[in-house]
Amino acid sequence: MQSLFDNMKTGIAEMNNGLWATEADFDTDIKSVPRFTEGWSNRATGRYLQGNYGASIADRGRLLNLEPRHFDAMSGFGLVRTPLG
Repeated sequence: MQSLFDNMKTGIAEMNNGLWATEADFDTDIKSVPRFTEGWSNRATGRYLQGNYGASIADRGRLLNLEPRHFDAMSGFGLVRTPLG
């Protein structure tokens, strides 16, 4: 059985290699520990990379509810809004 951090490492490695076939790694983290902000942050980034901007914005909103000063979530909103005009 993979640990929480193994799932996150796998998901980050996939993103770093230009792969994003599944959200399962980050979904597992979020379901296991719903207050785990990095799970939300990484899934939001992956969704952004997929062009799934609405879902990325939703994840970033949830992340800011958990940690209002999370820099990645705030800067990510700007990145996501750019392609949306």
